Amino acid sequence: MGPSAGCREWSLSAGGRQTSVRLGRGLLREGARVFGGSPVCVADARAERHVREAWSAAGGAPDRLFLLEGGEGIKTWEEAGRLCGRIVRAGIDRRTRLVAAGGGTIGDLAGFCAAVLLRGIPLVQIPTTLTAQIDSALGGKVALNLPEGKNLVGAFHPPESVWIDPTCLDTLDAAALRQGWAEILKAALLGDPELWALLESGSVDPHRPPSEEVMACVIEVKLRRVQADPFDTGVRRELNLGHTLGHALEGATRWELSHGDAVAIGIVFALELAQARGVLRDLTLSARARTLLATFGLPVVPPQADPAALEEILSRDKKGMGGRLTWILPVRPGEVAVVGGDPGRDREVLGRFLGRV
Repeated sequence: MGPSAGCREWSLSAGGRQTSVRLGRGLLREGARVFGGSPVCVADARAERHVREAWSAAGGAPDRLFLLEGGEGIKTWEEAGRLCGRIVRAGIDRRTRLVAAGGGTIGDLAGFCAAVLLRGIPLVQIPTTLTAQIDSALGGKVALNLPEGKNLVGAFHPPESVWIDPTCLDTLDAAALRQGWAEILKAALLGDPELWALLESGSVDPHRPPSEEVMACVIEVKLRRVQADPFDTGVRRELNLGHTLGHALEGATRWELSHGDAVAIGIVFALELAQARGVLRDLTLSARARTLLATFGLPVVPPQADPAALEEILSRDKKGMGGRLTWILPVRPGEVAVVGGDPGRDREVLGRFLGRV
């Protein structure tokens, strides 16, 4: 795995499949490489312009294009069933590529359909939000939500290619951009101390999309772990920093709390739990992380939430083992520890954390 000349490019072998990941401005102008062969495309309505321009560059017409409104609310059995039916009626076989264009929820839903239709058809990801470009479109996880929790139904279905065109970020609003910065801060904290130092230096503008250099650093943090652990049983679990409590807060608020905001709050809690559990080695890190998260417009205190309801959702967290949670806790910038749950102490720290609202 490694970048090639020209646009940044990585080749990833995970789960017995090869995935090419490309990063570069204007990549979607190479529409023939993405939309050749008459694929089916499922796209976020907000990404329609990017899709039509790329498809036009391929010399074709988007005759099998399905537009949806993104959001966690679409990741349901019912929506997946409807979408699978529409795709089948459009006419497919096992060689038909399904192109998913949009944010992470479109990638999850369309990717899930690709994983189960005809027992698996090829998938191409065109992420158009910052969060999707640096995180959710990479790694081959696809999933649906249940009332009992987020991403509890899913599969590993690596895409054959991921096309990351930063020009798609130029029209993102501040709220959408903020969600992606949460994942950048997470990646820096768990795996790239030099990037963390750069972000703390104040030389990065939190109100603009990140540079390709910053994006490439974050992508490599993720791909290194996916390559080493494609099925999420070892080092890849580190990528869940901030997500254990974050996902529970999303579910408890019925998706009113956005993913990036939830991850930011989850990171703050992970730092507090790390200190309480004696894992944190850099004792200045908690205060510094709060300051940095706030600089990027991210919340550092949780919303109103019932501790008992949160504990119920947490008890179903898919990373838990033997009835105990698994926490990803910061040690210092660039290093985290995977720690088993301690129900009594965890409950005490969580209750104290939620009581700060």
